Amino acid sequence: MKRYALILLFLVACAGEAEITEDAHVGSSGVKAEYIRPTEFVLPGERVGFLIEVSNDGTSESSGAYTIASDPLVLQLQDPTTGRFKLKGRTTFTPIGEKKVLSFKGRVSELAKREQTAEASVRFNMCYDYQTDATVSVCVDTRPEVDDEKVCVPGPVSAGGGQGAPVGVELVEMKLLPGDIEGVFVPRFTISVANLDQGVVLAQGIRNPCQGKGTLKEDFGRVGVRATLSNVPLQCKPFKFNAGAPGLNNVVCTLPEGVPDQPAYLAHLTTTLTYGYFDTIVQSITVQK
Repeated sequence: MKRYALILLFLVACAGEAEITEDAHVGSSGVKAEYIRPTEFVLPGERVGFLIEVSNDGTSESSGAYTIASDPLVLQLQDPTTGRFKLKGRTTFTPIGEKKVLSFKGRVSELAKREQTAEASVRFNMCYDYQTDATVSVCVDTRPEVDDEKVCVPGPVSAGGGQGAPVGVELVEMKLLPGDIEGVFVPRFTISVANLDQGVVLAQGIRNPCQGKGTLKEDFGRVGVRATLSNVPLQCKPFKFNAGAPGLNNVVCTLPEGVPDQPAYLAHLTTTLTYGYFDTIVQSITVQK
């Protein structure tokens, strides 16, 4: 009997431990790249190699393209200098996202002998798709004039700090507007969004900056938006992220069918942002005679 009791206690303990999890949707990183043991000083005619680790530090699965380039008069890179990647993000149970190490080779130009020293930048560019999922609790109160004890009080909801992606929801504000039917109120949400990393926001699927092609003006800052209130879809106005605008960028979403008059309650507002992202890292090399 004691044996069964011990087994039961063990199972209960394990079940309790399984419930202790951390939310993976934190931070402001997406796909990041880093030179491994970077080469800084080289000689004319020398063969050199570059190792670059590409890691998905956010929570969204990501696919993208990359290219590496330099001044061919100083450093001639060998093909292939372009490629594609697909990396899984981190989750509650897998706290580290997928990584990939890329290898590139090149040769320092003999022309560099003409100068006492020569410098060049090795630029690694990434263009990838990403998704932000942000969920906050909002207070819906159709009777603000009633002073009874309430389960919540309406007000702005801060979501700062990022949701495991380079573009994040920072603030959510809600207003209840009178509906067409008496006793029905239409929630209108103003969702403030910010670029939290150092890259450039693009339309999803755009790879032009990583293919040596020009990018259309309308493809900069385009973000797809979907939102739900307690799993009921909202209508969101088209959104274009304006990197040059001061402060935050706002998305407006409404629930046209409205909510009925009832005591205050908490509801989950979930916002999904889809976009492309362009980022680059640079390694400088110096050619010495």
